[in-house]
Amino acid sequence: MWPSRETGSDKTTSAETTRHLKDARDKLAASAGGKISYSYELLMLYARNQLHMALGIPVLALILALSSLMWIPAGRVVVWLTGVLLAQGVLLIYCRWLVKLPEQEVKITSWGRKLTLAEFLIGISWAGLIGLLWLPGDLANHIYVLALVVIIVSVRAMLATHSLPIVYAGTLPLIFTLALMFAAHGGMLHWSLAVVIVSTGLFYIILAHKVHNTALNMIMFRAEKDALISELEEAKAKSDEARRYAEDANLAKSRFLATMSHELRTPLNAIMGFADVMQSEMLGKHAVSAYKEYSADIHESGEHLLKLINEILDLSRIEAGRYSLDEQAVSLSQTGAECMRLIQLRAKKRGVELLQQFEPGLPLLRADEKALRQIWLNLLSNAVKFTPTGGRILVSTRRELDGGVSLVVRDTGPGIASDEVEQILSPFGQGSIARQRAEDGAGLGLPIVKGLAELHGARLGIRSRMRLGTEVAITFPPERVVINSLEPHIQSIMDVEPRKIA
Repeated sequence: MWPSRETGSDKTTSAETTRHLKDARDKLAASAGGKISYSYELLMLYARNQLHMALGIPVLALILALSSLMWIPAGRVVVWLTGVLLAQGVLLIYCRWLVKLPEQEVKITSWGRKLTLAEFLIGISWAGLIGLLWLPGDLANHIYVLALVVIIVSVRAMLATHSLPIVYAGTLPLIFTLALMFAAHGGMLHWSLAVVIVSTGLFYIILAHKVHNTALNMIMFRAEKDALISELEEAKAKSDEARRYAEDANLAKSRFLATMSHELRTPLNAIMGFADVMQSEMLGKHAVSAYKEYSADIHESGEHLLKLINEILDLSRIEAGRYSLDEQAVSLSQTGAECMRLIQLRAKKRGVELLQQFEPGLPLLRADEKALRQIWLNLLSNAVKFTPTGGRILVSTRRELDGGVSLVVRDTGPGIASDEVEQILSPFGQGSIARQRAEDGAGLGLPIVKGLAELHGARLGIRSRMRLGTEVAITFPPERVVINSLEPHIQSIMDVEPRKIA
């Protein structure tokens, strides 16, 4: 994996994101029952609410003024209405100025006090209606005034919930004025009305606290969302940069392997050719007989190195997605039998018995014959390499219940530890048995098998138990099966029952 790199600018961006989120949380630390402070976001919400209701409040004042004509003269109503509209106009002017100002130019505390003062003036102007309407000794008038105050308090409280100081400034003058007038009148009924208006005011203030907390949480969540988006964009930028590095590295690797293929194969072929000439003594007998043995060693080493180069190139093409399949109808069993004949001499030298158990009547497989042959040979080579003298290797094919077909190579070798299976499937990975026995190989056989199987949509399965053996199965999906086709009959190498590996 290409290592990720964190530059100084990336660290700076991350620190700024963290600081932005912390500032947002600190700024929104106000909560109901705790320390009350102004914040830019809440003041902006309040200002926008007032601007949205710019016509609603004057209309409400006009309706209440008209309904009051039955109690007081028109002149006094006009004076009161003018005072309310002027106070409301001052508040709207402040709100419009605040909305237009850039955030960095807004002095939050100063603007909070201005809006609170404007709201207090509106509360005083509304409270003036109580003094104008109040008729001592008229219970119906008092009930009417109570209803008007409840309506006004509810409207002012709901419009100012985003800033609690403004809520208090707009509602408390009305509540206390009416409560004092009821208390001053005396009598159980008016004392009850005083309790009603105070309770109503407390209810709306508590409700305002709840709405205020909801607004705080919404703004905090939005700040966290913005910070998260910023972090995601930063992570995406890093990911894109890492991907570009990986693509560049992969391209460099491909170029290197292509160059290595050309630069190493050419001298290797020459080395192997000259070694073969010296080994066969085509130009005359060696003066020293050991030279012939050395020539054979050179030729064998060259073959080993050439095989390793080919495996590395195959694996790199598979990983880069550049291994193209030449698909055709192939007999899985016949290809396996041919590969067994190629590996049989090596198995005989090691004293390992080869068995086959090909299921008759298998359908043909749509696959790349060269890749399929390489899968067989790699699995057989591994099995022969790790099976001790006197051991057995069973090679089989079978039809699966879902309609797919499988090739299986089972040996009686030392087995693979369960925690090493993932390791041996990784490039250049070797298990502890291979390291202890110092077996030849670079750990590329099984990764190549796995890559070629995945190109065919097949899956690789390994079952193994220590000191009992290993079974490797490649299962091809039903989509790879050629319908209405049968493999030719395969003659068995040995008619011996395989030993079971529990």
